[in-house]
Amino acid sequence: MRRIKDGQGSDWDVVVGRASWGVFVLLFVPAGEPASREARQWMLQAEAADEAERALAGMSDDALLERLREAGPRDG
Repeated sequence: MRRIKDGQGSDWDVVVGRASWGVFVLLFVPAGEPASREARQWMLQAEAADEAERALAGMSDDALLERLREAGPRDG
């Protein structure tokens, strides 16, 4: 898990998740308040869980912030 702070000062926890169709995603989960923010997801190009975890670990905070900006609503 990683934690990043967006441009508005809000914290997000970032974890690897798996979508229902088997694709690995980065899940951006709001940390703390406000609870009105919804979780977001960004699709990873990974074929295995360990590959997805390495991808998350290797991303800079700036790269994660870019993924957050591109992320869509969380499925399910």
